Amino acid sequence: MMQTKVLTLPKIGCQGCMKKVVRALEMLPGLAVVQTDVSNKAVTIQFDEQEITLPKIAEVLGQIGHTIAGEAAGIQ
Repeated sequence: MMQTKVLTLPKIGCQGCMKKVVRALEMLPGLAVVQTDVSNKAVTIQFDEQEITLPKIAEVLGQIGHTIAGEAAGIQ
């Protein structure tokens, strides 16, 4: 089942940072980046829970130096 989540990434500071995040996320199976918002440090994603989980998404973001803030992480 597809889910849509808005992830807040506190370390996003510029468009270059966001591009790095988008590239990492787009490599994951069952995940699509729907929208990005640098000024609000947010990325909206759609993902298939059967293929990828929020903890795995958080792990991938952690590998490039980013963390998910708030409840959206689902792992707090």
